[in-house]
Amino acid sequence: FLTVGNMVDPTVVTADTNGAITLSTVARSDGSLRKWLPVAADRFAEAETGSPLAFERDTSGAVTGMAGALAYPVAEFDRVGNWITKAPLAIFGALGILLITVLAVPVHAITQHAHSATTSRPAGNRPRTPRSFVAARLGALALVAAFALWIWYLLSAEADFALFTTQADPWLVLLRILTALAVLGGLFLLLDGILAWPDKSRTLWRKLWALLAAAAAAILLAAIYKFDLLFFSTSY
Repeated sequence: FLTVGNMVDPTVVTADTNGAITLSTVARSDGSLRKWLPVAADRFAEAETGSPLAFERDTSGAVTGMAGALAYPVAEFDRVGNWITKAPLAIFGALGILLITVLAVPVHAITQHAHSATTSRPAGNRPRTPRSFVAARLGALALVAAFALWIWYLLSAEADFALFTTQADPWLVLLRILTALAVLGGLFLLLDGILAWPDKSRTLWRKLWALLAAAAAAILLAAIYKFDLLFFSTSY
């Protein structure tokens, strides 16, 4: 799950015309990037300290990762596709849609209350809210809450490494439970996106929004799976 941080700020390797390379996330105190010089095939040494950096290849010769003494005594990096630079935009966009979905419930309740204060309608004529609609809103709330807690935890852990130790076990248990509820909520949103279309009590706009919320849920469910956020252990 720590790969979520790498998604926001991935390490990009760049080579110059002389074969020296820089890493976008490894800089000096003045902000300039450190440089590694080639010493052998797929082997580099940091220009100032001699710290080694090695690249790994698969059987076809394609680079699959690198390892070296960077943030840790030995840090390993896996090569990823360019999609990872676009993932934050998709995830935060999906969270924005679901946050609007959640906030729409109290806003609608307030406007309905104000409307009922000026007009009256027999109780039997009031339309019933579909159960799938209610479950979908609770699902949106669970997804937003889960990702908000994940973001808070990861940002806090960057400032306090104690949160990467057993001291964080209570938080990881809470995250595990909330993420499991978020997955269930995401499934409710997908179901509501399907059931909204034959529902004659919903306007076209509400049907379209249900479809948009379902798409947002699908993005977040994919992120939970891809970044291994739904785990059932405090060990990693």
